[in-house]
This record gives sequence, C-alpha cells and structure tokens, in this order.
Amino acid sequence: MLSFVREGAIRKAYEQMQSAQADYCFTVTSFAFPIQRAIKITVENRIDMFYPERFETRSQDLEESYHDAGQFYWGKAKAFKQQKSLFSKSTTPYILPRHLVQDIDTPEDWKRAELMYQVLKKSGGLD
Repeated sequence: MLSFVREGAIRKAYEQMQSAQADYCFTVTSFAFPIQRAIKITVENRIDMFYPERFETRSQDLEESYHDAGQFYWGKAKAFKQQKSLFSKSTTPYILPRHLVQDIDTPEDWKRAELMYQVLKKSGGLD
C-alpha cells in the first residue's frame, strides 16, 4: 500500500480515537463502486452476481461501503494485550479520500500510484 497520507491525518486520527473513547482507530476509504453490484467470474468463465437481489437497484441508492486503507493503525496497549479485535465496535474509522489511497499488488497498481503521486505533487496535495 502506497501512502499519500500526511502527518496531520495521523495526529487527527489519534485525537479521534481518544475523543471517541475507542480502543482502535485506523484508516478506511470508500469503494469506488457499490459492492452490492459486484460480480465474479465462475470456473465456467461466466458472470455471477454476489448480490443478485440488487440487480435492479440503482447504484446511487446502495449503501456506501468502505475498506481498510492500510495507511496506519492506532491502538491502546490494553486492547492489544487483551487481543481485542481490530474489526469491532470498539474501533473508530478515520476516513481518507480515495485519491490518497492506492493498494499495490500488481504492476498496474504501481503505475496508478505513480500517476497519482505526479498529480498530487503538481497540485500541491503532498505539501
């Protein structure tokens, strides 16, 4: 995961964890498209929807979904010692815009991250 996150976000997330009286806080970002309209390719090389009941639902009417952005994690020592789950109601999410998050698993991901970096650098978004 390439991180475009700045020092201020790290500090604000810590403050959010404290003020929310949460055990953990970590970065999340929204999926670019509703996960309820996701499809998979079957072993027969066909299409199958994960949520076929959502086939006729307009994408803008579906609930926004988020995923772990992987930039950083805050947690209280006591929560770690007690092995409390990170993905629980004792965690508060720190939301980052998608343009500051890029997972890097493939050469295509790396290229996208380089392009994002160039745009952010030109626009002053990395200052």
